[in-house]
Amino acid sequence: FPCDTGRDPVRSRMAQFSAVVNMFNSVVGVSVLAMPFILFKCGLVWGAFLILVAAVLAKWSSKMLLLVAGNNRRGTYQKLALDAFGPAGKLVTELSIILQLLGCCVALFVAAGDMLPRVLVDLGYISPHGDSRSIVMIGCAVCLVFPICLSRDLDVIAQLSGSAVVLYLVFFVRVLVLGLPQLFAMEWTEHISYVRLEGTFAALPILSLAFSGQTSVFMVWESLFNPSLQHMSDVVNQAMDLCTLFYGGVGVLGLIAFAHLGPIGGNLLNFFPPGLFSVLVIFGFSVSVLTTFPLMVFPCRQCLLSLLESDLLPGGGCGSGSDHGGPYLGFSSYRSFVLVTAGLLLSTLVLALKLPGIETTLTIVGATATVLNSYLLPALLYLSHSTAGHFGSSMSLQRTAQWTTRAKVVFVMGLVVSVVGLYSVTFAPAEPPALSPQQLLEQRMRQDGGRQPPAPAKLPLQQPEEVQQRQPDARQRLQPYHEDVLQAKVDQLQQQAERGGGGGG
Repeated sequence: FPCDTGRDPVRSRMAQFSAVVNMFNSVVGVSVLAMPFILFKCGLVWGAFLILVAAVLAKWSSKMLLLVAGNNRRGTYQKLALDAFGPAGKLVTELSIILQLLGCCVALFVAAGDMLPRVLVDLGYISPHGDSRSIVMIGCAVCLVFPICLSRDLDVIAQLSGSAVVLYLVFFVRVLVLGLPQLFAMEWTEHISYVRLEGTFAALPILSLAFSGQTSVFMVWESLFNPSLQHMSDVVNQAMDLCTLFYGGVGVLGLIAFAHLGPIGGNLLNFFPPGLFSVLVIFGFSVSVLTTFPLMVFPCRQCLLSLLESDLLPGGGCGSGSDHGGPYLGFSSYRSFVLVTAGLLLSTLVLALKLPGIETTLTIVGATATVLNSYLLPALLYLSHSTAGHFGSSMSLQRTAQWTTRAKVVFVMGLVVSVVGLYSVTFAPAEPPALSPQQLLEQRMRQDGGRQPPAPAKLPLQQPEEVQQRQPDARQRLQPYHEDVLQAKVDQLQQQAERGGGGGG
């Protein structure tokens, strides 16, 4: 979305709207699929509160970067780290950015591996049995992701980014259609919790990744015409508020729509009911995920090139203004350009094949490199400039003290998120993965030897005592099926019990 508009007030408002959309698009990703999972693990009230906390921390850390950058006239994350901590700080910053981008690529592969097999099964191209997930992930990497990541046209990459906003809107409409009927039926109140503090460990790392747009602040700021610090601060506020509403809406409606099915997993799309609209939404979201790869690989490749050339390009860096142009974007030959791209994708694909689900991937990425980029480094940069007195008269003492306190809070929260996230992955007891309705049905049919549930007319007539003993088994057997069918079978068993009791008397 172009943001340069001149001084026309109408076009200036359009420019700010475009900047907000750009910032929103750089923040939102596959983490949105885990929002119902977070509310299920933490409870509706506590989970919503944690989403608000994560949004506030993201606003604070982004504005800290803006304050530091506006004070010393530096326009990139790497240059700020170089000024504050020297070459070592720049090295740590670039490594953390590379690790976060590679982690996001792993999450994208895992998400595609969870979604596309569902589409292919519904369309009849593959069987629901077998290891279709690995085959689909490898096929997407070779046939689609690798070719589009070799693109050197930045305009094409920007257009792919803009198309994702439309797909997010369609996805939200589908969640709205599924959640509103359940919301007004009020049956969901029997299946959810409101406060579950034990779910905090699983939620915080995912939320840190969900609001990790700090590295994109400078790109959005540079796209504005004659920008001011207040203007960009307003853009950050509005974009984070929009992300909060989007995440909260998907989380609440997704939880209400599928709470009656039992545990909710980290990929909401697995719970969409069969149907053409669901298939189209899942396919569209899958395409959005796959076309996001160039947005991750391009800056990761440039940061890696900067690291390799650090001795030749002192002060250079990803986005630092060093000359990484040319026909091969700074690489000496097309062969090296292709090999580096293939190496990045291959490493992330191998990791994605080893990880069980999207929630595990998001937790690991959110507790490591994302915490460093989103919380620790912005807080340390601000505290370093504030302690050295670099702000001078540009900020009042009261405002400086206020932001110093916020920086300390962000830093402490970053440490907490990192510790609890790594603990939940390493030491917390593993829980069985949540199954989608289709997986529950297939599992029950396998236990029945591939047979469908027995018809009501074929149930044998039992004595009252025998019926009472068999009713719990019948409930367990019919649990995955529709509630109306379950109730009908329970009523039939009760009628048989009454008839049996009358005959025996």
